[in-house]
Amino acid sequence: AGKSRMTTSLLSSKEMPFWESGSIYIVRAGSRAYGTNLPSSDEDIRGVCIPPAEYIIGLKQWEQHEDKGHDRTIYGLHKFVRLALNCNPNIIELLHVREEDILHITESGRRLRRFAPRFLSKRAFKTFGGYAFAQLQLIHKGKTARHGSHVGLVGQHGWDTKNGLHLIRLLRMGVEILRTGEVHTYRPDRTELLDIRHGRWSLDQMLAESDRLNAELKAAYEASFLPDEPDYRSPARKPMPSGVG
Repeated sequence: AGKSRMTTSLLSSKEMPFWESGSIYIVRAGSRAYGTNLPSSDEDIRGVCIPPAEYIIGLKQWEQHEDKGHDRTIYGLHKFVRLALNCNPNIIELLHVREEDILHITESGRRLRRFAPRFLSKRAFKTFGGYAFAQLQLIHKGKTARHGSHVGLVGQHGWDTKNGLHLIRLLRMGVEILRTGEVHTYRPDRTELLDIRHGRWSLDQMLAESDRLNAELKAAYEASFLPDEPDYRSPARKPMPSGVG
């Protein structure tokens, strides 16, 4: 039996949607997974499900269920694997959360986690670097200052320190992956990242660190032992969780 901390009422529901009944892996994500959460932070939930056969073979179309009101997104396994093979930062980090951040997991979910290293490749240079650059653009353009918690951050610190936290986190994770093949979702540098979030770093300090890390990211990419592309033959040699072949 797979580990689960989902509520009894949810598990016993007779009208449970397939993205819940077919779920194989559900985790805490976002700041609570990084260890950078505040007491006021929302709980973001992400997961993976194996949809019914008609969706797998293409008779019906479905890729994910998103409940924005509860910050909950469940991906179909087919989409999750596609994004993981592209080394999508938002997906890769989910496979490397701490055990205590796993809310529900089946044996198929365990197999998916064991498969996680095979998704890593030098694509991390482009994806993690690209996501970090997007955060930098938001800081320079001040777009996020128009809504939500970002408004207060810009007003208090003169720049969006939350975007700064994520910019540095993404670059450091990219360097770590390319150098070591390891993904540290729960951040060993979380205290320093929270210093950025709380405005203890100036914008100039953050930009200087960003420049340094971008140079490190390029050097790590050039020296990386990871393959240029993920090994697409691996799923054929070691089958993915049951339900997809």
